[in-house]
Amino acid sequence: MRSTYRGRPRLDLQLVDILESVRRHGKVTRAARELGCSDSYIHVRFKSTGISLTQVLEATDLDSIVFRSSKRGVMVSTNDETPPWEHS
Repeated sequence: MRSTYRGRPRLDLQLVDILESVRRHGKVTRAARELGCSDSYIHVRFKSTGISLTQVLEATDLDSIVFRSSKRGVMVSTNDETPPWEHS
């Protein structure tokens, strides 16, 4: 008997795509709707990378935000990142 996959499939959203969408819309809820995720997912990604919503909206360029989060040792790509609640 084959096992079935349960639960929601993992989202594979790049941090850069999230940042661009939030900047474009100016609100997390509208960006989440565009990306097909929840606004909580966006806030969790911001918190896990050490970014605040204010920083995203006030930044002149997104490269500096991504660079600062990568300098902290935080993975920017979600391809092989474990969710923050699974860290030990």
